[in-house]
Parts: sequence; C-alpha cells; structure tokens
Amino acid sequence: MDSSPAVPSSSSSPSKLPSPLPPFNEDGTHPCLPWPGLRFHPAGDVVIRHFVSSKVLGAPLPINPIKEIDVYLFEPDELPVTISDGNERWMYFFMYMTEENSDRSTPKGYWKLDVSDEPIKDPDTKEIIGLKNTFIYYSKELGPNGRYKTNWTMQEFRATNLENLKDPKMKNWVVCKIQTVIPREYESKVSKRGKRKKSFT
Repeated sequence: MDSSPAVPSSSSSPSKLPSPLPPFNEDGTHPCLPWPGLRFHPAGDVVIRHFVSSKVLGAPLPINPIKEIDVYLFEPDELPVTISDGNERWMYFFMYMTEENSDRSTPKGYWKLDVSDEPIKDPDTKEIIGLKNTFIYYSKELGPNGRYKTNWTMQEFRATNLENLKDPKMKNWVVCKIQTVIPREYESKVSKRGKRKKSFT
C-alpha cells in the first residue's frame, strides 16, 4: 500500500486523534442512530456496503457513529471501546492503511493475524464485496516472554468490488471492529500499571 495519505479533502487521512463525535451511551446506543435503543452492531456486509464503500467513494454518511483514528497509535484499552452486550465490548473505527502502519504494531504491543481474507458476500447477489481479516492483540509489557496474548480481537473490513476510482489511494480506507471480553487477570494487570482511558470526546 502507498504510504501517502488520501488526497481528497472530503475524505482525508485520519489524524492522531479521532473526529469529535458524541460519545456512545452506557447502553451502547448513540446520538447519531435514528431510533432510541438502537445498538450499533452491523453485519459484515452492511459494514462493507454502507460504510467502507461509501468512504472509499467519498459518498456522504448522514448517519455515521464511526470515528476516524489510527488505531495503531494506541493500546486497545486506551480506545473508546464502549458498546457492550453483557461482558463483551466493541467499537468500530475508520482506519487509513499505509506502509508505515501495515505491521499493525502499537507502542506497547502488536496485532497478530489470526484469520486471513474471509470473503464477505452481498446477501442478495452472493457476489464477494469485501474481505475480513481477524487479528489478536499481544502485549509486550505483560507476560514473561513479552508476548502476552490478550482477549482483544480486531476485525478489519475492506472493500474489493470498487473499480475505476478517481483516486486509487482511497482503497486504503478500512473499518476496524475492535472488541474484547476482559478477563479479571488482564484487568488487574492493567490497573496495576495505572492505565487510564484517554478522552476522545
């Protein structure tokens, strides 16, 4: 992938801090969603068709609770992963991929590929419209060997059915779904380090 940021002003590459969007409510709902109580948990084909494809094409996203952020500048427990369902939490982010972040390392860990290039199909036409990669986060600070496998996972969605783009670099946009079920052991280690979530609002 090209290391240059996307050029069009309508869809520039993400800054180090995410776009100022209202925070999610405690029940996982969001002010951008049209109906009270509606939780943001789209299927893979919806992520590709309505979010990744629209971003790549520069189309408007009138209802958009997804923030732009370089997720590899942060540890997963620093990100606003706030939508919850029982003990599982998740959040979606727009991410612009470059050569610099293609190794998916963070300041204190890295995301290791677990499942590669799962096809995502349009439910009606059965055409492959995108691919999904799944990663697991490893912490270099935790564990005796500096490779502590955590319960953080990331699904990376990218569109594959878009051709003849005015700016081919726009294909570098993906959507990342970061989620976790945090075990007590990991929570205690994080709390001992005095970690605090950063404010993204």
